[in-house]
Amino acid sequence: MDSVNWTNDCVLNSIESTWYLDVSLNGDTLVSQEFFTGFGYTLSGTSYPTTIEWLNAVNNINSELQIFGLSVIINDVDETITVYNNNCIPLSTQNQFEFNVGINFDITCNN
Repeated sequence: MDSVNWTNDCVLNSIESTWYLDVSLNGDTLVSQEFFTGFGYTLSGTSYPTTIEWLNAVNNINSELQIFGLSVIINDVDETITVYNNNCIPLSTQNQFEFNVGINFDITCNN
């Protein structure tokens, strides 16, 4: 089976994408939230999220994380995200916390 050379055989500006923030603890999803829909290939704010849209998405999941005793702080100076436990119950260092971005996309390609 031949592979498709997507840069030559696909219409880059036909890309439609849906972006998600996914947060899990020990493999269990705590939050999965859609935060952006993109159209096209190269335009910030149209094809992919702007910095403000990223930051808003992280801030918007804060209320959902609080249900699990967690909170998020964004440090604008060094551009870090800190997740902390706010319910006075310590998390084991063996816990696995994941903060991921997921992207689903469709693109039109020639056969």
